[in-house]
Amino acid sequence: MFRLIISAVLLMVGSSSINAQVWSEWETKNSVAKFGSFMVIKQPGSNPSFCYIKQSYEDVPGKMELTVKVDEIPYLTHPFYRGMNSDLIYQVDDGPVRFIKASVLNSRRAISLDKSVTKELVSGRRLKLRHTPEGYRNMEQVLPLNGFKAALRNLGSNTCK
Repeated sequence: MFRLIISAVLLMVGSSSINAQVWSEWETKNSVAKFGSFMVIKQPGSNPSFCYIKQSYEDVPGKMELTVKVDEIPYLTHPFYRGMNSDLIYQVDDGPVRFIKASVLNSRRAISLDKSVTKELVSGRRLKLRHTPEGYRNMEQVLPLNGFKAALRNLGSNTCK
């Protein structure tokens, strides 16, 4: 029984570290605020200046990252250079299930989500993703949305202008 409890604790600790955000040195250097699992990053050298919000998983090579610019269109960046074998299926909490065709996914590394999903992201707890990258098995990923609303609101702050 004791071994079973220890195994369960180790499994929970191992699982939680996989979802922790890890920021690159560049992202940390150029951040102006952090809210939950999102960092507000000011793009250096841009005229006019602007910020965007981002989750980062620098140490997890197979993980997509959620980003939103001032236009409030969420998009995902993915590390799958060989493309996708399947459509991307995404859903906020228990809301509507949405799809993006594999042919669209294979034409770019930044995948725009439907702008209408932004309201769901603001009030949601998690974004679920399902996809099959070329050379991989089916993958499921859950992105936490804690801090999304505050980070999005911060895009209009004086710091970002």
